[in-house]
Amino acid sequence: MRSILEMVNDNMDKVVKVPMFCVFAMLIVIIVFFFIKREGIVKYLFGLLLLAVAMVTFIVAITNLTDPVALSMLEYFVLSLASGIVSLCTAWFLDIFFVKKRKRREQKG
Repeated sequence: MRSILEMVNDNMDKVVKVPMFCVFAMLIVIIVFFFIKREGIVKYLFGLLLLAVAMVTFIVAITNLTDPVALSMLEYFVLSLASGIVSLCTAWFLDIFFVKKRKRREQKG
């Protein structure tokens, strides 16, 4: 357990990147949602784009596995995959809580 904590402390800059990128992706989705205010798929595009980038970086990293650059590509894969999933979930929650309530109010009125 001590060696795991030492590894985390040694690589704290890389460990902090994942939540930072996830928060950044959430903010972009929220900004897009409140500026567009449509029920379309625009709020999902950023997450889908990040997932596409994740798949491309994963394929590049796997094909060049013996290359030292592959480790940094795997790092970008993890960052973009986590940010893409978080931004898709954020867009989904915004869709559930704000768009569905709007529809219910219009049907009642």
